[in-house]
Amino acid sequence: MPKRKRNEKESHGDADMSGDEPDLRFGLGAALGALKGVKSSDVSHPRDDEGQDDDDWTHVGQRKKRGRGRFGQRRAKDEHSTGDYPSFHISPSSRIDRQVRVQDLQYLVLYLLAAARAPVFVAVREPKQIRKVVVLMVPGLEKSMFVPGPENGQELASTSTGIATNPDDYYPAALQASELPDDMKPIADVFSHVWPVLSPGDCRAARLLSPIADLLTVYDWKGQKASKSHRGQNRRGSKPGQDAKEATHAKDYTPTPVPISELAASRAQLEADNFVLHPMFAMTMEEKGELNQMREDCKQTSSFGWVDSPAESSDFSGSDAVEKQARKVDNPNIIAMDCEMCKTSESDYELTRISIVDQSGDVVLDELVKPDRPIVDYVTQFSGITKEKLDPVTTRLPDIQTRLNSLLTSDTILIGHSINSDLNALKMTHPLIADTSILYPHPRGAPYKSSLRWLAEKHLDRRIQTSSMGHNPIEDARATLDLVKLKAAKGHDYGTPDANSESIFTKLRKHGKHRDDAGGNVAGAVVDWGFPKRGYGSSATVCLGCKNDDDVVSGVSRAANGDEDGSEVPGGGCTFTWARMRELEALRGWWTQSATADNTELRNSARAQYLRDPNGDVSMLNTHDNEGVDNNSQNTRDTRADEDATGAVLAAAAGRAVSRIKAIHDCLPPRTAFIVYSGNSDARELVQMQDLYRQFKKEYECKKWDELSVKWTDVEETKKHAAFKWARQSVAFMTVK
Repeated sequence: MPKRKRNEKESHGDADMSGDEPDLRFGLGAALGALKGVKSSDVSHPRDDEGQDDDDWTHVGQRKKRGRGRFGQRRAKDEHSTGDYPSFHISPSSRIDRQVRVQDLQYLVLYLLAAARAPVFVAVREPKQIRKVVVLMVPGLEKSMFVPGPENGQELASTSTGIATNPDDYYPAALQASELPDDMKPIADVFSHVWPVLSPGDCRAARLLSPIADLLTVYDWKGQKASKSHRGQNRRGSKPGQDAKEATHAKDYTPTPVPISELAASRAQLEADNFVLHPMFAMTMEEKGELNQMREDCKQTSSFGWVDSPAESSDFSGSDAVEKQARKVDNPNIIAMDCEMCKTSESDYELTRISIVDQSGDVVLDELVKPDRPIVDYVTQFSGITKEKLDPVTTRLPDIQTRLNSLLTSDTILIGHSINSDLNALKMTHPLIADTSILYPHPRGAPYKSSLRWLAEKHLDRRIQTSSMGHNPIEDARATLDLVKLKAAKGHDYGTPDANSESIFTKLRKHGKHRDDAGGNVAGAVVDWGFPKRGYGSSATVCLGCKNDDDVVSGVSRAANGDEDGSEVPGGGCTFTWARMRELEALRGWWTQSATADNTELRNSARAQYLRDPNGDVSMLNTHDNEGVDNNSQNTRDTRADEDATGAVLAAAAGRAVSRIKAIHDCLPPRTAFIVYSGNSDARELVQMQDLYRQFKKEYECKKWDELSVKWTDVEETKKHAAFKWARQSVAFMTVK
């Protein structure tokens, strides 16, 4: 089936290196091709004769090495060439009916470590002999970097849909070392093929989903014997609450009331939702030091305007089990809160209104707050705040912090919906939190969350947030209060969907095939920039924070092999390790947003270091200052990085990424499965189209068509979906050490 030729106006091809303004979207592939002098090349297909084993299976793992030694190397060759050594294979007669997805990589990990169902896109020889799995995410990698030539590098975008439609496009392409630049050749020594992978996304809304969550979050079903069609239907996404209705309104469902104090989130839940932890969670001097250091690095201490509620660690117990028991107070003080924020910069929001009600629903605090920085967007359609309302206000954030602290005590349970964002705007922490987004989980699990509007309509038969002039925070606070009361009256299982999600680390601890050397549960590790204990690392046994990609390489080595004294990493290493390298992503301008200030600084340092030193001497990373970088102007930083990071700089960054991948592979113990995936492709065009659409919706509600500065038509809608489909294209590599 011949491949369609690209339309030059619509295709996503490599940038013309002779042009004055290189397009960084594919400039890296073009730069690598220019360094090598390659214009085009044919894609090697796994059905080709080269690389096939005697039994007509194509080896898609590490390339076989020819033994040259008389004894040792020959034995190594025989071990790998026979069926006794684990490896990945694909049959030339097999039929792959769809593109491999990131979740398929998760299924492969669970098959290797937890005896789950075998994957359909690849065969594994001797899977029981694989002892460990290391998954490395390297955003910024693209197929055009490894399969040179514009028609091959962007063939998936050449179809009318932007997604591979030719079945041949679903298969991996062979890596040819002779066709790669010198800096990229090491990748062919580790892997034999590159797989096209489709990252997660919501096709209806043209919205990208997290490739991290897609790999690290496992969905389980309460009815394990449910039909295959039922499981598949829910996995594709039922309407929010559909499963909750079946689970909580069945005929055999019996309400089991629980005290509201038992609904307070545990430390693990708070960490998974990126809450800033209150000092009371640190029970030892060592824990206090670690927590203080982390908050200091994230600019979340009193030096940066943060305030902790008056709760002492002596009032609670450190372990989750005793922690819940300690929260069973007879008459807890209950308040519900909702805040509204306005935009003060391109990516920052500040508090402009706070509303608090007591356990009877009576208002105890309702104040407008003037931000320290000037407002650039009042987002009136959501906040209800206007310039006229805020101009005469003199109340500032410290005033609100003082008043809120007077309402909070050691036994006060603070209620809200996604209240983490409210507390961040308030720059406050509190230990006892009842969050309705946690108590009423989305049917598809984390990171999805049901909206407060939907929960109120579903469970309270109440319509809220219906005004076009913004939300009413008092109304929202009362809704969260009533949802928590309803949960307490019905029991823990109320509002819980059939599809329960859990971390892959928790899953492996429960069902892992391999135990650690001490005979304990499967140990999992996260190695990432910043503080990985926040978010997805909260369920891992080991979390190693990094400041650059070289730290990631050493961290993966520690996680896979273990510490000699077992001080932080168990002896023998962790069974499953997930890690991420980010320097290439930062340099290409794909890393555009950071949830915390410390990650923003790391991103800026990575960019500045490479732009000053194209050779990528990472040892200089922490010695450079950020002169000339406006920390309050994210768009300025991104634009400048895109303009400067061209040609040799991008090629050098890609070469260093490949050399680090090779270094990680070399340090892994034998019989370790090594999987590398890129996550998403370039999503900047999609983000621009989404911002354009939001601006259109905002103006459309209050302006006539002729007065709109942005008009959204079928042309813009088509462009948005095309950018979405392109952003989902990614790659993956896999082998067994």
